[in-house]
Amino acid sequence: MEKTKKIITIAIVLNIAIWSAVAFVAWNMDNRHDAVILSLSSTEKDLKKDEDLRAIKRSLADNVVTLERINDFFITPDGVVYFIELIENLGDGSGISLNISSVTTESDPKNKSDFKEIIRLRLETIGSWQNTYRFLSLLESLPYKGTIEQVNLNINLSGEKLLFDVAPTKEPRTWKGYFEVSFLKIK
Repeated sequence: MEKTKKIITIAIVLNIAIWSAVAFVAWNMDNRHDAVILSLSSTEKDLKKDEDLRAIKRSLADNVVTLERINDFFITPDGVVYFIELIENLGDGSGISLNISSVTTESDPKNKSDFKEIIRLRLETIGSWQNTYRFLSLLESLPYKGTIEQVNLNINLSGEKLLFDVAPTKEPRTWKGYFEVSFLKIK
């Protein structure tokens, strides 16, 4: 009987040891399973990011011409001098005397962190009605996103009276114009 007790005791100890080892292996596998799931999830996120970046790059490559056309609506940071010279040339080509009295830039009040800013010009012109009108038409037709915000036109009569039933004079009357215009510029 003594021998049987030893065998049963050894069997119980071995059984406990084996079940403990099985429980340890199961617990370890469960922890590793969780780690593998986390790693797999992270890998899937990285793959999704990579696919999204590739799609964006493809989209940018496909839309280069469109993006360049959109960029053409803005004055470039180094193109302000060229833009001012362009406006001066429009005035000369229209046959008016043009004075740019001020040029200022300001951030868009609605979105201060935007990539663009507003360049505001105050213009003074002297010339005939037709030439002043031609200048404004050319100014509006510039390929930039701009607005004419303020217009003030005064006729210079030089002592003559403005009557509606008077025959037109041979000389075109001189008009003074004051304009405030704004265009979008890339910061």
